[in-house]
Amino acid sequence: MTFDFNKRTKQIREAVGTRCLCWFGVRGIDALPLGNYGRLSHVYSQTAPIYDGFDIYEKSLESILMRRVDLNTYDIDFDLEHYTLDFKRTVLFGVKEKMILVPYRPQEFLSSIYFPHQESIHYFGLFHKFQRTFEHKPWVEKSLKDSGLCVIPWEYVRNIERDMVKEKISKGKALLIRPPYSSGGAGYSIIRELEDIFTNPVSASDDGFFSIAPYFQDSIPFNINGCIYKDGSVRIFLPSYQLIGIKELTTRPLGYCGNDFGTVKQMDKKIIDGIEEIAIKVGSWLARKEYLGIFGADLLVEQGQVYLVEINPRFQGSTLLSSQLSAEAGDGDPYGEHLAAFLGLEAPKLSPLWDRVTHMGNDSQVVAYNTSPREISLNIHAIEELSTDFNGIPNKYVHVAAEGMIFKKFFNHSVTNNGYTLFPEVSSALKKELSTLIK
Repeated sequence: MTFDFNKRTKQIREAVGTRCLCWFGVRGIDALPLGNYGRLSHVYSQTAPIYDGFDIYEKSLESILMRRVDLNTYDIDFDLEHYTLDFKRTVLFGVKEKMILVPYRPQEFLSSIYFPHQESIHYFGLFHKFQRTFEHKPWVEKSLKDSGLCVIPWEYVRNIERDMVKEKISKGKALLIRPPYSSGGAGYSIIRELEDIFTNPVSASDDGFFSIAPYFQDSIPFNINGCIYKDGSVRIFLPSYQLIGIKELTTRPLGYCGNDFGTVKQMDKKIIDGIEEIAIKVGSWLARKEYLGIFGADLLVEQGQVYLVEINPRFQGSTLLSSQLSAEAGDGDPYGEHLAAFLGLEAPKLSPLWDRVTHMGNDSQVVAYNTSPREISLNIHAIEELSTDFNGIPNKYVHVAAEGMIFKKFFNHSVTNNGYTLFPEVSSALKKELSTLIK
């Protein structure tokens, strides 16, 4: 039986029933696909509010602070400033009876919403301390490697034994270095000289050790979303080329800069099958650990071999566009399936990934960050002249922190052929747009 997108959407809407949907996320704009499955009544975010005139109560920390943070280094649970505490209280009092609370990533302070009101507030996320376990990359990597998965060959070095890396560097090969916790490429560095190990802050992290691995310079980066259901079933959604470390968009050597879904169609069936196989194995391992709901995975293809780079136990930057393409292609939607998993519905019967890739659109998204070492404000008049292809633009007078997102731009075509550089015409247009936006 083929998958019927409209029938599945109706099934999820019926299971949601009269309950309102409430989103708490790092970006407000990421909430919009939830509106396909019920009444999206409340959106709370740290950055990038929707702003549009939807019938939604919206509150964003960004609009209170008049500052957009770097989401890859900021954690709201550790922010004890007065205005942030007030924002948290607004969220706590705003989530009411007969609501389904959906978090982009579980946060500690959300526990005081759903534990005292379990009968009336439905929390469709993991307990934050349980979820945090899956963010410890060395533990995850070792467990997956022991399960037989092809994982990037990370090694772990104690801070006090950094000179052990000397032999590897002396062979003339660059290394990746990374702390045990990282997000969006923050904390990743490329080490080419021995001195870099002793000056890099990652190698003096609070965790007491760091990770190193060969730097696969010519590899192709991929990203994929998946979902795990109560019976342990795993479903995988549309894959994309990951945009990584693009110099005009970020200062981070391996910083996340967006996704290109169209270029995936150029890959051989063998590679797509390999991506699907490893993603399902990751999901099966998570299921055995009692994980539930949406997850993501970053992968590399090096000389025809698919490697797992890391898992993301949450929604991802790619999930919004993946959802939009799924709706157009009549494929499984990661947002809807996350709801379905917590509602106890059976996993949908999806075709093999290769068959679905051939029917998806060619859309891409590019994420531009503040590459200045200081906070910036944007040209108000330039903001007003931007097309609807731009999303997540800060409002007037909001300052953007270094490596804070300036915008997300959508394209109805591919923008890269390798994941590390943009096509010249795309790069040129983005540079021009950024120069008019930044004061």
